[in-house]
Amino acid sequence: MAITWFSRFEGTTLSAVDDLPGTDTSVTLFGTAAINATAALVGSNGLQVLTTADNARVDSETGVINRLTGSCGLCLRVSTWTAGSTVCLFVGAAFGDNLTLYLVGASGGGNLRFHINEGGTGDNNIVTLGNAMVTGTTYFVTFSWDQPANSRRIKVYNFGTGAVVDSREDTSTAFTAPADLVASDGLRFGEANGAGAPAYFLDNAFIGSAYTDESLFLLNRAITSYTQYSSGASPDPDIDDLMGQMAGM
Repeated sequence: MAITWFSRFEGTTLSAVDDLPGTDTSVTLFGTAAINATAALVGSNGLQVLTTADNARVDSETGVINRLTGSCGLCLRVSTWTAGSTVCLFVGAAFGDNLTLYLVGASGGGNLRFHINEGGTGDNNIVTLGNAMVTGTTYFVTFSWDQPANSRRIKVYNFGTGAVVDSREDTSTAFTAPADLVASDGLRFGEANGAGAPAYFLDNAFIGSAYTDESLFLLNRAITSYTQYSSGASPDPDIDDLMGQMAGM
């Protein structure tokens, strides 16, 4: 189990101390995407996505993301739910090789779809079914993949309590992993699919090399610096204090 990448979305330069970047420390914003205080779910700033093609990109690297096994976790609050919009998209040298997390369903009863695409086949999907996500609420969302073990999972947590709000897992259906996930601007957070006009905020994004890293990302969801990252004990931030601060925003 190992975290391989972390961004606080505090600015367009990833800190060697407070973030955990790969060799690419620059966040490139596309469309009207912005990193600002309005979008802050943790810390001072977050990533604001307001319309089609609003996204933030960083190079993907072998040491950052593993095409066969891994996990991703991030803080998410949706204000306008647009089905088909991407929350994040990780691509390889060929765009047809990717991992994608989508919004599906309608506002007030939304779900997430985790899509694994190899060479454009596009048939490796799992979707949450609880219609549990509502607009205006902050969640911590994770998705994991383990191709050798035929396993894929999505989890949606209440940000404040850490309780599971919705989940879906498949541990039996075989699937083909993307051929690679290494590309310039390969890590894309936000709407990168050209689907309508969503509006949502992202913050504190984690990537790891193991299927079960998601549990550690949940534990650390409210850290304001990578120096606070915990591999087992309780992290430094007090979730109750943070939720009180957010309620006053």
